[in-house]
Amino acid sequence: MPLKAGYASVDLEPPLGGSMPGYFTDRKATGFIDPIQAKCLILSDSAAPGDAVAIVSLDLIALGRFDCERIRKAVAAGGKIQPDRVWIHATHTHTGPMVPRYFTTDVGALFPGFYPGTVDANFLTRLVDRTAKCVHEAAAKAATTALKIGQSTVSGAAMYRRSKLNDGTVLTNAARKDARVVGPAGEIDPAVTVLAFPEAKTSIVIYGIHPDIIGGTLYSADYPATVAEEYRKSSGHEIVFLNAASGNINHVDRSREDQAKGIEESSRIGRVIAAGALDALGKAQSADGLPVRLSLRDVPSRLRIVPEDDVREAYRLEKEEPKKARAFNALFAPAAIVLGRTKDREHLARIMALRVGPVGLVGMPGEIFVELAREVQHDAPLEIVRTIGLSNGGMGYIPTAEAFAQGGYETGYRSARYRPETGHAWARAGVELLRGLV
Repeated sequence: MPLKAGYASVDLEPPLGGSMPGYFTDRKATGFIDPIQAKCLILSDSAAPGDAVAIVSLDLIALGRFDCERIRKAVAAGGKIQPDRVWIHATHTHTGPMVPRYFTTDVGALFPGFYPGTVDANFLTRLVDRTAKCVHEAAAKAATTALKIGQSTVSGAAMYRRSKLNDGTVLTNAARKDARVVGPAGEIDPAVTVLAFPEAKTSIVIYGIHPDIIGGTLYSADYPATVAEEYRKSSGHEIVFLNAASGNINHVDRSREDQAKGIEESSRIGRVIAAGALDALGKAQSADGLPVRLSLRDVPSRLRIVPEDDVREAYRLEKEEPKKARAFNALFAPAAIVLGRTKDREHLARIMALRVGPVGLVGMPGEIFVELAREVQHDAPLEIVRTIGLSNGGMGYIPTAEAFAQGGYETGYRSARYRPETGHAWARAGVELLRGLV
């Protein structure tokens, strides 16, 4: 059967005055820079409607597994797409609306107010309903199309945000003038990947960098909005943006004292990524007659163990030094208390693998370190392999075991609540799923 593709988008209309996640305090939205949307691409190489795959990209910081399941049930009610064939990705914008965040089931009892801000229940219902409608509309538009695949590299956008210090430890977002910094603790992935569906006038664009550039209290998809606008102007294609592994990648260039901030820098970075994506499109090769295949696995993931000394110190800090209790690169007291006392010790992580011709995509429900994506890429059996974070759930940062030993914000109790071996287990599962699709 020929490849079919269909695209649709919908405005999610988050409420003004609503809470915005992404920082340690509750921000209230005061306006819009650009719309907050759900975008959906339907792919199928089968005559059976139930075999289609829906790829959903949401302008959200993350979406927990429970709410992903709500969307899948709403999609299934339309009768055309099987719920387990819906891939739900959050781009991780820090200027989107508040959605439920999950740490442990008893977090509220152990530490009330653990997450600042409130979720608007009406918006959450609208999010589920409109996303499902977006999937149905994309399915209705599905038509025969070719497939073209290209890659390029981008410079001047992503930066490795963990700095190695002269004592061998690692600091996240070190100050530009910090004399202890030896250099970055790792390397970015500069690749931008494009899967273009010409007759559907849609492309998947994949690149990895934290969408935490704009800040403030105006809703925005951040740099992906500029990528979409610039790409559309030059190619005529809409895009579904997938944020690749970027748990330790952001935009802060420590070598530039004069680096711009906010909307100006977000727009610049969006234009840089769009230029790379358009270069990839220009070099793209046809890959017709190749399959679309999907598989998934739920991987049990255990919470990390908090030493009792850390729990006691967390209680002391909360009582005696409340500001220090929430220091960025240090012990985050509320999380240490919850992890040390919770009875909820294991969660399921949905790992999903999608083959689109010679390209393999692996979705993981967390902020994935770029090194874990390299593990998948090294062992996977396909020509091009990209690991996509915050897919089908949001389970916090997923560092490497080595990163846990080095320290830094991403490995603190607030950020990384699962054991050091977790990311490597997810990477192995992703490779095994891809092997099953070859």
